[in-house]
This record gives sequence, C-alpha cells and structure tokens, in this order.
Amino acid sequence: MIGLGVSGLVELSEEGYAIKSPWPPGSEDSLSDMRFEAKVYNHLGSHPRLIKVIDWDAEECCLTMENMSNGTLKDYLEKSNACLSEPQRRRWILHAVEGLAYLHTKGVIHYDFKPKSVLLDENLEAKIADFGCSAFNGLKPTAGADLRYTPPKGGNISSGV
Repeated sequence: MIGLGVSGLVELSEEGYAIKSPWPPGSEDSLSDMRFEAKVYNHLGSHPRLIKVIDWDAEECCLTMENMSNGTLKDYLEKSNACLSEPQRRRWILHAVEGLAYLHTKGVIHYDFKPKSVLLDENLEAKIADFGCSAFNGLKPTAGADLRYTPPKGGNISSGV
C-alpha cells in the first residue's frame, strides 16, 4: 500500500504504476468519489504539474497513475526537512503555484490542497494529485469538502474563476 484516503486506496502495481481504487471497497460513496475524481482528471488533461493518469477503469472505478517514487511532500518534509535547501523549497513553491494556476484556468478548485496532495517524482519534481475533494464547472465541491474549506457566508470572497 502506498496510501489511504477517505475514499481511495493507492497501491503499487506489478508494472510500477500507482493504482487508486475505491475505499472502502463497494461503498457507494467511494465509488461515486472515484468517478468524480476521474471526471476531474479527464477535464484537466495533461500538465507537467499534475500527476499523470495512465488509465481509468470505469467498471472497477480504478485510476492508474504514474508512480511518484518520492511519495508525498508531507512525508518527504518529515524525513528530510533539516537538510533541504532554500532553492529546493522555492522550487516546490513555484511548482505548486504553476499547478494551482493551471487548475484555476480550467475552472477547478482543489478543496484539499496540502503537502499530502503534492507528490514528488524521482527528480523531486512536484505534482498535484487527489482531486476527490474539488469542484469544477460551477459545480459544488464533492462531499469530502467540509466547512473549513468553504468561504464564510455573506463574505465577498471570489474564487476568481
């Protein structure tokens, strides 16, 4: 197992890909979340700052994605924080900004953006993943987005999209 989230389990395939499948298995909520996430990835298409989707199995509701060999930014920081250079940190910030800017040009808001949603490849290039808790095309965020990600009522906050 590579990772476990609210609605998905990520495992490494024999071929070296990351396979995200519904969790818990058979749960209608997790199946629905996986279908939604696949729609978001399809809508976004390819971008150097987004994890690459290799395949979507609609029958099994499984996403096959590139494996990010250095794991999540969160885990990497916990292991290596003391020896990370400032230029490396700045590079990751730039990667995150590039990825988020692209999302917003496509009308997608990632409601769960955090170091655990940023993955690192073998060259420590950062890519955004995990769109199960997002909104796009004017749709409300999925069930995973709770109140901490919602602007206050009556506020003048705009997503800019």
